[in-house]
Amino acid sequence: MDRGFHRYYGLISGAMNYFDITQSKRRGLERVFARDAERVTPAKKEFYATDAFTDEALTMLRAHPADRPFFLYLAFNAPHWPLHAPPETIRKYENRYADGWSVLRRQRYQRMRQMGVVRDSWKLSPADGEDWDRLSDVQRQDLARRMAVYAAMVDRMDWNIGRLVASLREAGQLDNTLILFLSDNGGCHEGGPRGGDMRPDLKGLTGAVDSYRTYGRSWSNVSNTPFRRHKHWAHEGGIATPLIAHWPARRRTAPGALTDEVGHVIDILPTLCAASGAAYPSQFAGEMIRPHEGRSLLPVFAGKRLGQPRTLFWEHMGNAAMRRGRWKLVRAARSSWELYDLVADRSEIDDLADSHPARLERMQADWQTWAVRVGARPQKSSGVKRRSNTDS
Repeated sequence: MDRGFHRYYGLISGAMNYFDITQSKRRGLERVFARDAERVTPAKKEFYATDAFTDEALTMLRAHPADRPFFLYLAFNAPHWPLHAPPETIRKYENRYADGWSVLRRQRYQRMRQMGVVRDSWKLSPADGEDWDRLSDVQRQDLARRMAVYAAMVDRMDWNIGRLVASLREAGQLDNTLILFLSDNGGCHEGGPRGGDMRPDLKGLTGAVDSYRTYGRSWSNVSNTPFRRHKHWAHEGGIATPLIAHWPARRRTAPGALTDEVGHVIDILPTLCAASGAAYPSQFAGEMIRPHEGRSLLPVFAGKRLGQPRTLFWEHMGNAAMRRGRWKLVRAARSSWELYDLVADRSEIDDLADSHPARLERMQADWQTWAVRVGARPQKSSGVKRRSNTDS
């Protein structure tokens, strides 16, 4: 409530058990849940977080005056671990992943090319997981189950978004409501190549309330097809996510149209300001506010380009990147900088650092200037040699 919202419902702290917030990733760790300014503990009976968030969102929308604009931020925690989903949804995917991650990753890559989501010139990056064929039958069954639950979590979220859309349509507000759907990062590798178990003392089947597991690096490598690396890194597998925009009353493109225009989460605020006519304030509570650095994406929704190529920066736990137009500078923590032409090589396979030394030096200097300005952590000297392009 102290962040400017009139109403609130949800989690205040980290990842949570989807069925019972009192069972956390460590014994004795409490998760904080709130409704408006009051701390609450959701009832355990028939509670599933993704459904509950949507229930509350619909209640808020229905109570809102129909003649006044609204801003709803519906931040699902799905499909973040732990792997939890309703049994009836899991059953839809029980046999879907038995062929393993290698086969499914290649199939997904081919499907993405056919759909035009990735260009034919973007190669499938080297696999970053274990050999499925060398796993035991028990291990394969466990890991196929984990991915089935992950898929069920996405399915349930999609169903709930459908509930929201249906409610807006019923209220006659769908066409004039801008809906933006995006993810905050790529698939999560945490737990190792076979996934992890945060609570080994919980012996339930994966997906049930008395379990607390992840799907791991081999499956997140599938989620991030065709890119390298995962959440946590600044390579494309960690930072490249889709943005889906729906606004029939203002759309000037064909339904389902794709664009390769470069956007960033910093663009959401100026986009919403432009869409609503709100002015970005220059001060708050007597203090000057730093100007935002994003761009409105409304021209893209109208089928136009944003204009001049932009420069963007990233840093997360020592992992860092910079993009200027088609060129991307990137490094893993305590590793050497790499340089890629993302138009030709979005999968970041052909490192051009050695063949473009002047560009590499300029971009390194610009990233460092940005890092000092915003307080990004410096990389400690490590003496690590440049990794080969096949390193994950």
